Amino acid sequence: MKNLFIFLSTYFFLFQSMSAQTTVVLTTDYDAPIGYHDNYNDANTNYGTGLQNAAFVIHGNLGGLNVNRALIFFDLTGIPNGAEVTSAKLSLFAYGTLGPIQGHTGPNNSAVLQRVLQPWTENTVTWNNQPASSTQNEVILPASSVFNQDYIDIDVTLLVQDMLLTNNYGFIMKLVDETLTKALLFCSEDHPDSLKRPTMEVCFKRVTAIETANPSQNDFEIYPNPASSYLKIFCGQLFHSANSFIEIHALNGQLLKRVISNNPETVIDIRELTEGLYFIKLTSDNQSRIKKLFVIK
Repeated sequence: MKNLFIFLSTYFFLFQSMSAQTTVVLTTDYDAPIGYHDNYNDANTNYGTGLQNAAFVIHGNLGGLNVNRALIFFDLTGIPNGAEVTSAKLSLFAYGTLGPIQGHTGPNNSAVLQRVLQPWTENTVTWNNQPASSTQNEVILPASSVFNQDYIDIDVTLLVQDMLLTNNYGFIMKLVDETLTKALLFCSEDHPDSLKRPTMEVCFKRVTAIETANPSQNDFEIYPNPASSYLKIFCGQLFHSANSFIEIHALNGQLLKRVISNNPETVIDIRELTEGLYFIKLTSDNQSRIKKLFVIK
């Protein structure tokens, strides 16, 4: 019983030390409006120094449409490797009047934030070469209630987690319904009032490595560990085959999840797991390995 008490006390201490949260407030590193204006032939024009991050569709000055979207990038390299992002909140501040647009304009001017899938640069991106984006975990900005409404603490946690698991190329903002006439107008990184530039508050848990991330070609790695929402499994060569599968077991041996793994890397959603200790079992052909996983919430 004494040894069990020592183990549980150590386990509790590990959870306490690994659960300490750090909060950082990031300012946008660069952003760019992208757009086209019928009859002006400007779909290849770069507007990287624009003062606004806007999503709008209005009448063109010479007929047709004037359409705008916005790209926004935050540098996430300051978040330590292995840290687990627990929340990310984006704040966008109203721009006000922009030419003929009197601030946020409706009706039904809701917009969507999506994760960008390709690299882009502020001084070269245009409407015609804009990067692709993903609808996975996209976030809807509801229609505005007043023309100068700030959008504070937009929950982009899942998008940021995806960026850290894959590649970070930032956000794209565009209207859900790109038809006449509607607009959401926000200040960009180039706006003269620094207090109105985009910010993002990110909270993350610094983690102490329980297992050394140094897999050999005959082993496998789990990352991050501890984790709270998503887990990435790196399979060694001996475990990368058509017959590979991954299992998550509770301490009592109960099988909680089983995933077929035919790739060198597999991402598993573990958001339904409660805080505690689990075992990850990787099996391929007649071989298997087991590693401990700490889940923190």
